[in-house]
Amino acid sequence: MGESLRDQLLKAGIVSQQKAKEARTDKRKTSKVQRHSGVTPTEAIKTETQRALAEKAERDRALNRQRQEDAKRQALVAEIEQLIESHRISREGGELPYHFADGKVLKKLLVTRSLQQRLASGAAAIVRYRGGYDLVAAEIAERIRQRYPAALVLLNEPQNKGDDADPYAQHPIPDDLVW
Repeated sequence: MGESLRDQLLKAGIVSQQKAKEARTDKRKTSKVQRHSGVTPTEAIKTETQRALAEKAERDRALNRQRQEDAKRQALVAEIEQLIESHRISREGGELPYHFADGKVLKKLLVTRSLQQRLASGAAAIVRYRGGYDLVAAEIAERIRQRYPAALVLLNEPQNKGDDADPYAQHPIPDDLVW
C-alpha cells in the first residue's frame, strides 16, 4: 500500500517510464515557477485565458463593425442604382457627341439636341452606372450627390437668363459698328 500512484500506474502498464518522467519534470517546473514568481499556475492560466478572451472579443467587435460598414455600403449602392434605374433619361437616337471630363479622362456620349441643351443648362446630369455613364435629371443628381458624391460625373450649374446674366445688356450695339 505504500506505493505512489505513479508506481501503481507503471506496474499496471497504463503509463510508460517516459511519460512518468515527463510528468515529474513538469511538476518540478511548475513548482519552481510558483516559488520564484509568487503566482500559481492556475492564476497564470486564468489571466492568460482572460487576456485571450478579451483579444477575441475585440477582434469580433472589429469584424462586426466591418460587416456593418459593408452592409451599409451595399445598401447605399443598391439605393443609388435604383435611383438611376428608375429615373434614367433615354439617349436613344442620339447622334450629337457630348464631351465631358471624368477626372483626367475626356469621355464622349452620343445625345440628342434637346439632351445636349439640357446638359449644358444644368437640367440634366451624367452619372456613373455599372461601368458606364447614364443621364438623369438634375434633382435626382442632387439626391445622388448627397448620398454618394463619387457617382456624379457632371452636373452643370443652371444659368440664369435674366438681365443679371449680361452686364452689357443696357448698352445697345450701334448698327454702323465695324470690327
